[in-house]
Amino acid sequence: MADVIFECSFLGGIVYLTEERTNHIRTAHPEFSAMEPSAVLAILKSAVEEPSIVVQSRKDPQGLIFGRWEPHLYGGKYATVTIITSPERNWIITAFISGYRPKGKILWTQD
Repeated sequence: MADVIFECSFLGGIVYLTEERTNHIRTAHPEFSAMEPSAVLAILKSAVEEPSIVVQSRKDPQGLIFGRWEPHLYGGKYATVTIITSPERNWIITAFISGYRPKGKILWTQD
């Protein structure tokens, strides 16, 4: 699978997803490993391009966590994507599925 670029209106630019990070997400997070690669990309794209919430990471000052509530994902879960921001580029470091809303300082919410 090749590198992917998503448009992110919250950041006012693009977000990179490298092949290495895609492999990490699919192997380190079993909830994604059972999915087809195209389904994983669709979930990540929705979370980045149409989040329900964006919070500041509690672990990394350059990290933002994008969460999107997906009612049909495992009976209703958040698709959560962590993006590292810098002047050079914005890139996805990891993603996972959670039953909980992302925690941290809320920067934006759909509600």
